[in-house]
Parts: sequence; C-alpha cells; structure tokens
Amino acid sequence: MGPGELDRNYQRIDELLKSKVPAETANLEMAEWCLMGFGFGLKYSDLMARLYENDISINIDRWIKYRNAGLHIPETPPTTTLAEFESQMLVLMASYAASYYPAMLQALELEEHLPAG
Repeated sequence: MGPGELDRNYQRIDELLKSKVPAETANLEMAEWCLMGFGFGLKYSDLMARLYENDISINIDRWIKYRNAGLHIPETPPTTTLAEFESQMLVLMASYAASYYPAMLQALELEEHLPAG
C-alpha cells in the first residue's frame, strides 16, 4: 500500500466519521466485528502480538483530527502495553464469566483474574 492509497483510506475514514448510522445497525455490526476480531486474535495470537507491539503506531496529528471530527476517543492516545491489555481483558472475561457462566471459571482458568472483593 503506497502513500497515495493510504491517504485515500484516511479520506474515506473522514467521510465515514461524518455519516449517520441507525443505532440498531451499529450495534449489530459492532457485535459482529468484535466477534471476528476476537476469533482472529485467538487463531493468530502470535501475529496479533507482533502487530500490537511493532506495527501499531499512533499518529498524534490524525488522533487529534479524528477527535475534533467527533470520534469519541480520549484526548491523548493510550499507551497500554500488550501485557497490560491482556491483563485487563482477562479481568473483564473473568468478571463476565463469574456473572453469567460461573461453572466456566475453573475450566477457563480465570479464577485468579477475578477482582478482589
């Protein structure tokens, strides 16, 4: 992908950020994308680790531009390491499993990730 194509992609993102989508559609599509991303991350965990550590660099100018365009993102980019992100996800998964599927905690080895209290 050359610089021109990358610029066109960012222009398309700008157009999409200005478009309106019904909430029902957004919720359905978001759930589908989350499931696909989760499955991809499970199947290609080594690739995702390399992507996270090496290839995700945040262009602060674009970050500010997208935030100013209305994208609901923090004022400054996150600086979470892969290990911190994995730890956060394990706590979320453990909390979810404890609430909805308590019998799965032991099978998934999530007990140790439950928040204290």
